[in-house]
Amino acid sequence: DNGTFPDVDYFGAYVQVKGENFWRYVSNITHDPSGTNYVYSSAPQLWALFSQSYSVGLVDLVTLMGDSIRVKFTFFSDEDAPMGTALQVDNAVVWSPDLNPPPPPAPTNLAGTAGDGYVDLTWDDLNTSGHQQFIYDDGTFENGIHVTSGTADAGVYFNSLSPSTIDTIWVWGSQYNTGTSTTLKVWEVGTGGIINPTPTYTKTVTLVNNIWNAYDVTADNWTVTGDFVAGIEISNPISVALDETTIPSAHSWVNLGGWQTWQAVAAANGLPDGEWGVRAAVTYSGGTSVTYNVYRRLQATPNYTTPIVTGLSNAFYHDDGVTNGETYCYVVTAVWPGQGESDYSNEVCGLTPQSSAIHELAYDDGTAESFYGIGFGNYVAVKFTLNHWPQDVVKLKVYFATGGGSVQVKVWDDNGSGGLPGTEIFSKNVSNLVQGWNETDATGVTISDGDFYVGYRSLSNTPDLGIDDTPPIAGMSYLRIGAAGTWENFPTLGLGDAMIRCLVDSSGVLGVGTIDPAMITEFELLPNYPNPFNPSTSISFLVPANMTGEKVNLSVFDLLGRKVVTLVDGVLSAGQHQVQWDGRDTAGNVVTSGIYFYTIKAGTRVQTRKMMLMK
Repeated sequence: DNGTFPDVDYFGAYVQVKGENFWRYVSNITHDPSGTNYVYSSAPQLWALFSQSYSVGLVDLVTLMGDSIRVKFTFFSDEDAPMGTALQVDNAVVWSPDLNPPPPPAPTNLAGTAGDGYVDLTWDDLNTSGHQQFIYDDGTFENGIHVTSGTADAGVYFNSLSPSTIDTIWVWGSQYNTGTSTTLKVWEVGTGGIINPTPTYTKTVTLVNNIWNAYDVTADNWTVTGDFVAGIEISNPISVALDETTIPSAHSWVNLGGWQTWQAVAAANGLPDGEWGVRAAVTYSGGTSVTYNVYRRLQATPNYTTPIVTGLSNAFYHDDGVTNGETYCYVVTAVWPGQGESDYSNEVCGLTPQSSAIHELAYDDGTAESFYGIGFGNYVAVKFTLNHWPQDVVKLKVYFATGGGSVQVKVWDDNGSGGLPGTEIFSKNVSNLVQGWNETDATGVTISDGDFYVGYRSLSNTPDLGIDDTPPIAGMSYLRIGAAGTWENFPTLGLGDAMIRCLVDSSGVLGVGTIDPAMITEFELLPNYPNPFNPSTSISFLVPANMTGEKVNLSVFDLLGRKVVTLVDGVLSAGQHQVQWDGRDTAGNVVTSGIYFYTIKAGTRVQTRKMMLMK
C-alpha cells in the first residue's frame, strides 16, 4: 500500500500473558506506558526472519520468565486495492542465548590405530594456528542472479574455526554483469546460527567479468569469532555468479529483506539452484588453552558414559587400558575456557588391540576368482607350517560365497598317512554364516611341533567356498570325499588355493633356536627375549629366500613414535637373524625404563612388536 500511515495496510505482532486481559506489543514487551508500540506496513520479499526484517530485532522475553504466554498477529486493511497476495506467518522460535548457548567447536579428524595392549588416538589440535581456504563451487558458472530493482545481498556461509582472520575473498565476475562497482561484505553469524542483518565489514570493490577477483583484506583486519557469511551486493547491473551443477546448494544465502537459503528461494520462484562464485581464505589462531576429554566404549555397547581421561593438552592419547581381542570405539571433546565442553568429535570404531605375537597364516590374496561347493559330508583342509613352537591357534577364517547356513570347522594334526590330516584336535559347529570372511574362535588349541591343517566338514546348507585362482598356487589345499575317502590335492582337481586362514600366537615361544633357511617361508619379526629385560634383549627375525636382496630396516621407537636407535639397515641373506639391543639410543645414552616398540620393514612389509625395559 503506497498510502500514508495510518491509511495503509499493516499488521501487528503481540504477546499476552496468561491471566492478563490485554495484549503487549512485541516492540514493548514490558507494556511500558512510555514505550513504543509498533505495527508494520511493509513485508519482506519471500520468507524472512521477523527479527531481521524489522528494527525491533530479537524480542527479549526474560521479564516474562515463568509465565505462560500466547502470540497473535493482526492484520488491518484500508479501502485501497491490495498490492500483494498474502502475509504468511510460520514458526515462533523461543531460545535463550544465556541458558542454552551453542557448544564450542569440537575436535575433528579423530583417527586411531590399535596395537598390542593399546590404542593410539590423534586428532586436529584446536590450539594450533593454521590456514584454510573454503571452496564450495566447481569453478564453472553457468548462470548469474540479480535483482531487477533495488539491491540485495548474496553471500556464502563459511564454517570457520573460531577465532579467525579473513585473508582473502574471491568473487567470480559474472559474464552477465553490465556494471563494475559493488560492495564486498562480511556478516558474522550469531547465536543459534542466525546471520546478523547488518554486515560487520564492507568494502567498495571493482568486478572484472569472467575471472576470479581476489580481494586481499589482510590489512583491514577482518576478524570473526566463528562462522561468517561473505558476499556482494547485487543489483540490476551486478549479478552473483551461479554454479548450477553443485546441487543441492548448502552454503549459498540471499538477503531480500531477510536472510534465506538460496535453495529455498530458488525452489519457490522456479529459479536454478547452485552455489555462488564466492570463496574465502582465513587464518585461525586456535583456542586458548583448550583441553581434551577422551571417551571410550566397547563396540558392542551403545553409549558413552564418562571420559576415560580429561584435561589433555595435546591432540594425542595412548590408551593402554584396553584388552587384547576386544573391539573399541572412541570420541573426543574439547573443553574451551569460559565456554565449556564441545559436542563429540567424529567417532572411530573397529579398533581391536591384538598381541604383537599374533600373525596370520594365509596362501590366498584376499580375492575369490571362483567358488566351489565341497558337498554335504565332505571335507576340505589347508596345510600350515610354523617356523617355531609352541604356538597357540587364536582364530580360524573361512571365505564363503553367500551368507546363511552352517559349517563344522576343524583343526587336524599332520600325523595322518604321508603327513596328511590325521588326529582331529578341534571341531566346532558355526551357524549364521556371512558372505565373505567368517571368523571362529579357536582358543585352547596349541601346536607343539610339526605342521597342522585347518578346514571344515561341509553340512547340508554350507555355502560354496571361495577359491583364489591367481598364480602362484601354493598347492596346500586338500579335499576328501566322505569320512573314509582319500585326501586329494586341489591342483589335481583343477582348483586354486582354498580361502582358509589361521591366526596364531607365538608369544609362548621362550627362545628361538637356529632354523634351517629352507624351512623359512614367511618374513617374520619374532618376540624379543627376555621381555621385560634389563639391561639388554635379543631380537630375532626371519627372512625367506624370496626376499633375498631386499633391504631390511629394524629400528626401536619410544611411546611418542620417536626413533631411538636403528639396529639393522641393509640387505640380508635368507635365514634367521638375531641382534642385541643394549637399551641405548643412537648417541649411546642409556634410555629410561618403560615401553618401547621395535619395527622391521622390508619393502611394503612392516611388523611391530612391543617390549619393556625395567630397571
